[in-house]
Amino acid sequence: MPMTPGSFVRSPADARTGAPDAPRISIRNLTKTFRRAGDGGTVVPVDNVSLDVAGHEMVVLLGPSGCGKTTLLRCVAGLEVPEAGEILINDEIVFSSARGILVPPEKRQVSMVFQSYALWPHMTLFENVAYPLRARGVGGAEVQSRVMAALETVGLGALAQQYPGRISGGQQQRVALARAVVSGTGVVLFDEPLSNVDAKVREQLRLEILRMQRMLGFSALYVTHDQAEAMALADRIAVLDDGRIEQIAPPETVYDRPVSRYVGSFIGSANIWPGRVQAAADGCVAVESAVGALALDWAAAAGEGTALPAAGAALTILTRPEQITLAPARPAGGENAWPCTVETRLFLGSHTEYIARLGEERVRVWMARGARIEEGSNAWLSIAADAFRIIRDK
Repeated sequence: MPMTPGSFVRSPADARTGAPDAPRISIRNLTKTFRRAGDGGTVVPVDNVSLDVAGHEMVVLLGPSGCGKTTLLRCVAGLEVPEAGEILINDEIVFSSARGILVPPEKRQVSMVFQSYALWPHMTLFENVAYPLRARGVGGAEVQSRVMAALETVGLGALAQQYPGRISGGQQQRVALARAVVSGTGVVLFDEPLSNVDAKVREQLRLEILRMQRMLGFSALYVTHDQAEAMALADRIAVLDDGRIEQIAPPETVYDRPVSRYVGSFIGSANIWPGRVQAAADGCVAVESAVGALALDWAAAAGEGTALPAAGAALTILTRPEQITLAPARPAGGENAWPCTVETRLFLGSHTEYIARLGEERVRVWMARGARIEEGSNAWLSIAADAFRIIRDK
């Protein structure tokens, strides 16, 4: 079957804003362990993980080095053998500890884009992209049409007879992407594919990957430690910590409603304070915190329908820097306003970051272009009652 935009293209109901279709990757209770060479101790990079990737969906595995995201991806690809659990790709069981099934990597219906591009230097771009088709026994005329369609899709059709060593790193990554989608499996695994290119090329390639995924409709499991990359590409982000999924949700939800201190700190910037409930009534909760007395809109902070906390209950509170206002004079009316001292001012182009000091606490504030507040000056810091979130202290 030739690879054309219609090969995997999603229907309107399956667009990023609509409902995804059936899972193309299903992971059930997967566990993978390693034994350390030095002391013989056990490391568990994948710890009882369950995850689905729907048709036409991009799920990004996000976390710091050592959290288990790459090991999980390699288990799906067949490059690592788990100890327990089950993996299905396109409804075919490729690993099952209970049934004794282990399908080798070359027999799995997936393509992979590596961090290192993994292009053969002695082959032309055409031959590099054609390789997986020829390995599957696809005929000559079909190889020609599918390879050229893939190269044209990534904007490299005119360079088909060029060699990898004579093109840029960004172009090499486009070749790797063309090779991944040319086979038409509909499932692509990405192992930090943009970490070897500079910032400007990285931005361009993000758009290229997103454009191709929307046009061709492949499902993808994508590994990165770059939160901006994850937010830009993902239909859902799975934030990993010590081999487990700490939270999986659309990017907006992960950012606006992190479930824990770990997620809130890793995704974006955050101010996080411990607090204790002083009183709660009529949907408003008064909390004593490290920055002073806070008035919280409880529905916004904890979610609609969440019962009010009892007096004396300990809470962990998060607010984002862009939700805080810094002004030279005290704001008119309202609660949650305190005098502060501006310690640091950093101009970052799209916004200015301030570090404001309230007693022993330092608060990070992001302000759009406007009135400039100088370092060392006194100011007023204020936070709306609905700008707080309650999170797990972990």
